[in-house]
Amino acid sequence: MFLEAELDLWLALCANLNSMTLDFVARQKVGGTHLTYGYIKQFPILAPEFYSASRLEFVKSRALELTYTSHSLTPFARDLGHDGPPFAWDEDRRALLRAELDAFYARAYGLTRDELRYILDPADVKGPDYPSETFRVLKEKEIRQHGEYRTRRLVLEAWDRMQQDGTFAALGMAETADGTMQQPIQLPPLEQLPDAAWARAVPSTQHDPSAALAAILKSLDGPTPIRTIRLTAAIMLEPHLLTPILSPEDQTQWRRLVGQEAEPRSGNVVGFSGRTTPGWNAAITNHRGNGRLLEDIAARTWTPGTGLEAFDTSGWPEGRARFVLDVLRNLDIDATVNAAPAEVRDWIANAAAG
Repeated sequence: MFLEAELDLWLALCANLNSMTLDFVARQKVGGTHLTYGYIKQFPILAPEFYSASRLEFVKSRALELTYTSHSLTPFARDLGHDGPPFAWDEDRRALLRAELDAFYARAYGLTRDELRYILDPADVKGPDYPSETFRVLKEKEIRQHGEYRTRRLVLEAWDRMQQDGTFAALGMAETADGTMQQPIQLPPLEQLPDAAWARAVPSTQHDPSAALAAILKSLDGPTPIRTIRLTAAIMLEPHLLTPILSPEDQTQWRRLVGQEAEPRSGNVVGFSGRTTPGWNAAITNHRGNGRLLEDIAARTWTPGTGLEAFDTSGWPEGRARFVLDVLRNLDIDATVNAAPAEVRDWIANAAAG
């Protein structure tokens, strides 16, 4: 039997395979009329790790409505956690849902809006005399039925709407200065990094909190509880807090990469709040005011906005941020916070400006 989360990923795979972006790529790969296993292995399928909870919910809600249109598929819907009746077959709504999924997957593959326009209709970008075509049959059919190439219009409208209303940003798919998707920071295999790769030469109470927040935002793939972000920042600035709760393998790498700051200590962390709060508050105000940090006050989450690529966070900020966030995914946040020294615990609970 499959877990519901695994079934959600299978549904996301189905949506991915049906996206126009993957269809376009497949047309460049397949040379004849047969789709063999060898071709399928070459297709750029998005990995399960791409799907954060918010991304998976975005895809699942739309893909389920597009597929569950018959009572014969009731077991399928129930396995996915949906207890309602089949969805009504509404051509206009189905076209809108498909357009939103196509815009999502185009963004997921890092396309710009103009690149998406090219995939939909090369002549729209290159001019009416351009000899190449992509979805000619679809285009001609829709012009006969609707008097326009409807799919092209709906997909580009969905892209613009999701860009303007913050949907892309909320899904951790914010746009960079060159119009491509902002990718969360990823680490290379830790064993490839040199000793002390994440060591700080001279800690700075003014600049380090700001560097930590920028690196954390760059590492997020969607809305994240503010409390988790505060805990991540506290550990980045006081790395010895994490060492005792790591697995032996992770502890070895953490101590090797961070250096002396990762060595366990006894007692409280004196002066942490005074060292951290001014720089932290200034960083929040700066990033939030310039749209680099998007806050959902009701949900108590932060999401990366646009423009973060302008900040150099290479070295210890990026390395520590990504490592700590990965570790915290497998830990109980409440228990981890409660185990922290009193001053750090209070700072996490009361860190200013949100």
